[in-house]
Amino acid sequence: MAAYPSLRQSYGSGAEISYGTVVDRAVSGKSRFRSFYSQARYTFNITHECNATEKDSILSHYAGDSTTSFSFTFMGDGATYTVRYLNQPTVRLVSSGGDWVVTTKLIQV
Repeated sequence: MAAYPSLRQSYGSGAEISYGTVVDRAVSGKSRFRSFYSQARYTFNITHECNATEKDSILSHYAGDSTTSFSFTFMGDGATYTVRYLNQPTVRLVSSGGDWVVTTKLIQV
């Protein structure tokens, strides 16, 4: 299994947790809870402040692994997760000196 590039994750990178629970109302008005999976799953919003070489490594990884699962180590807790890309990374040039901000959205599988 491929691994996500081990680049510094910027302050503001984070994880959202989903427990897979949907709440709706029965005809009687009582709450009805339905759980769609047995354990919590994360969606990661990762931001990298990087140079052109680091930007290219993320985009190359996306090009080769956009449809497959891969390992990702989240710096927020140091744990490694099996994830996939939720969408294409967004890239923004922030200085004429070649500094880039790359934002990636990953979802745990």
